[in-house]
Order: sequence, then C-alpha cells, then structure tokens
Amino acid sequence: MDDPAAAGMANSAGPGASSSNAGSADSLYFERSTEGIPKHCVDRAAHAKLRLENFYKQSMQQTIERNERLADMESKLEGEDCSEERKNRQRAAYGRKESNFLRLRRTKLGLEDFITVKVIGKGAFGEVRLVQKADTGTIYAMKTLRKADMIKRDQLAHVKAERDVLAESNSPWVVQLFYSFQDSNYLYLIMEFLPGGDLMTMLIKYDTFSEDVT
Repeated sequence: MDDPAAAGMANSAGPGASSSNAGSADSLYFERSTEGIPKHCVDRAAHAKLRLENFYKQSMQQTIERNERLADMESKLEGEDCSEERKNRQRAAYGRKESNFLRLRRTKLGLEDFITVKVIGKGAFGEVRLVQKADTGTIYAMKTLRKADMIKRDQLAHVKAERDVLAESNSPWVVQLFYSFQDSNYLYLIMEFLPGGDLMTMLIKYDTFSEDVT
C-alpha cells in the first residue's frame, strides 16, 4: 500500500532528487550539476575549492617540514657532548627562530614594500618590472596584471591557476614565485628574476636552437 506521506516527501524534494534505492522512500539522492549556474559563479567556486585544497596542503607540508627540522635539531643535540643547560639554550634559540620564520610567513606585503628599478617587459595584461625589496635589498621580477583586462578576456581563472602552480612548484626548471598580493586594480606576482629571460622570448628571437645551444 502506498504511503501518502512518503509520496509527498518525494514530490516536494524537487526535480534534482531521486530515491537512493527502490526500497527506501525516505532516503534521497541529489545529483550535483552546474546546469543553470552562471559561468563566473562556477569559475569562482572552482577557484575557491583550489585555494582551500592548496591552503590545507601547504599547511600540512609546513607542519611536516617544521617537525623534521625539530627532529634534526634534537638528533644533533643528542650527538653533542655538552650540558643539558646549554642544550636548553639552543632549543630556546631554535624556538625563537621558528617563531620569527612563522611571523614572516604571515606578513602581508604591498606595493610600497618594493622599489622599482626599471621596466623589463610588457605583456597583454600588464608589465614586468625589476624591483628591489625595500627591507632586504633582494632583487625580484614583479609581474603586474590588470584585473579589468583579465576579466574582460575571461582569463582570470587561468592567471590564478598559473599563480597557484608557480607557488607549489619545486622544480628548478620553473620560475619560483615568492609573494603575491593585489589591490583594487592589479594583481602582483613577485617572482625569481632570471636575467637571461624566458624560453618563449628566446624562441621568438632565434626561431630554432642549435643542438649545442639546446
């Protein structure tokens, strides 16, 4: 005999729902679909998911590396012939160093933290500058990208994906991304400065490479 309450529940669930199995009318299964959702919303959701995954992945990796550094220090202390008091002083110094390192990671940077030396390249969305970090004097390449142009050409998700890949990569063959920040008009990528330029520029200039150059 049909259960009117169960039938009413199934009807009120909407077109996206179905029973999880034929014998259970009170269990519903919802099929996930992006149909009818604007593309910019889907792109933002995908980017948010990627950011969350990267955040927790990096947090876990940082914790592992911190534990490895601590274990390495303790191993070295075990091999040293010194008093426990001296070992405790070294542990305290290590703790302060780790705290300063974590504080540096949390520091928010802005355009005022970098001094422009000169413009070294121009692209479709902005330019690349040779910059110097104001507090350390370290030289970087700063890629400045106009948000309005990226949105207009539907390239925002691609640029953000590029930033995430550069931040995660540990390959010596991929340019290293050190910092990234933004304001209302621009996205700034602070990258490793490579005086010789990139491979694409070399290919455009020379078309093909000899075997020796390759």
